[in-house]
Amino acid sequence: MNSNDVVLISDSARTKDFVTLLYLVRRHNPEKPIVLVVDNAKIHIAERAIRTAVSLGIRLVFLPPYSPDLNPIEFSWRDCKRDLWLLDMNKARISFKETFMRYVKERKISETMKKKQIIFAGILIILLTVSLIFINNSFEASSPEKEIRELVHILELAVKGQNISIYLMNINLEDIVLREEQKHWFGSLERNPVKEFTLEITNIKVSGGKATANPTMNWLFDDSNSPRSLTCEVNFIKHDGKWFFAGPNFATVSDDKFVIHYFPEHESLAKSLLPKLHKIFDVITADLNFKPSSKNSYQTLSLC
Repeated sequence: MNSNDVVLISDSARTKDFVTLLYLVRRHNPEKPIVLVVDNAKIHIAERAIRTAVSLGIRLVFLPPYSPDLNPIEFSWRDCKRDLWLLDMNKARISFKETFMRYVKERKISETMKKKQIIFAGILIILLTVSLIFINNSFEASSPEKEIRELVHILELAVKGQNISIYLMNINLEDIVLREEQKHWFGSLERNPVKEFTLEITNIKVSGGKATANPTMNWLFDDSNSPRSLTCEVNFIKHDGKWFFAGPNFATVSDDKFVIHYFPEHESLAKSLLPKLHKIFDVITADLNFKPSSKNSYQTLSLC
């Protein structure tokens, strides 16, 4: 798509090699939006790789797991391996690049591969179109808005790659309750994985080191054919020059023991629930024969 090709030959397949490739791609295409379609190999979903891609303005689009048939390069690898097997092993290392480039140049593709390439091309066009729209919108945004969009992109990739460490690294470090809630939410995804997940953000409003926005989360569980969607207002906060997700923009109702966080549409439910929590608390602590010694040991409930 009017870009300069880059080929990197490496003795290894480690994260640092993929990061090197990202820098080479950007260096040879300095002013252009870049969308890179990759599989779910560990080197592609590693934290360093994702952060490098985001910093370079490269949009990573991940193929569905376990779908080598959507990746045309797999068929070239097959042909390369077949030819290299016939060579003297001492010469294989020297001839690999020549063999691979010959297949790339000659485009020796079987009829089966051509059919699969047509399917792949259709999927790729859709992914590229959506991703280029996202990139163009990001380029037009102001600096804080762009940084928040990059943060949301990292969170989306972390969910898709089921990488909880990257996800939690981008949650407000000072809000212990929020981090625990997000841990539980991420844990629920491990027990009930999603096969589709997108996170889109609109209406970003920045005020100093704080911001609000309206993300829309779309997902489809592995064991379901019914897509789901949720849109709500959330907060972001900036620490040491970096933006973090600070949780939903909840309203609050409280008394001397409990704090309930709720979305505005759940106000009546939250206010009716607050007095009942005392009865529930008394029953549970009596059954367990245990009562927390500190008020801070029991107090927060979130209604989503």
